[in-house]
Amino acid sequence: MWLNILQKKVDKYIAISNAVKINLIDEVLISNRKIEVIHNWISSKKIPFSKKKINDGFKILWVGRLIQWKGTHILISMAKSLRKHFNDFSIEIYGGYYNSNKDYVTKMENDIKESDLSKLIHFKGYKRNKKNI
Repeated sequence: MWLNILQKKVDKYIAISNAVKINLIDEVLISNRKIEVIHNWISSKKIPFSKKKINDGFKILWVGRLIQWKGTHILISMAKSLRKHFNDFSIEIYGGYYNSNKDYVTKMENDIKESDLSKLIHFKGYKRNKKNI
């Protein structure tokens, strides 16, 4: 599975539920200590920012289909908050979408431009070979 390729490069995985966390532990064999559960639809005020100094920047990856119910658009709000605290980060979004979701993706692209986040958030599209992520 493609997660096996990324495991050595990832500091922390975010699971949207305890069930997803258990699946990552049991099926993908990810260590429990590397997985944080952040449930959907929580206030960003409840997510604590680390006091740890990040010198070399960091990258956030989104891998999945671009569908509104998956919450890809939340990355834009997250980037606005992160920009207040960190100078050197990027968000890469990997995944495709169906024509029925084109308006959703276009709205995200417009929000990114209007929020001056184009240098931080990058749509990479669908990648058939997961090793290229």
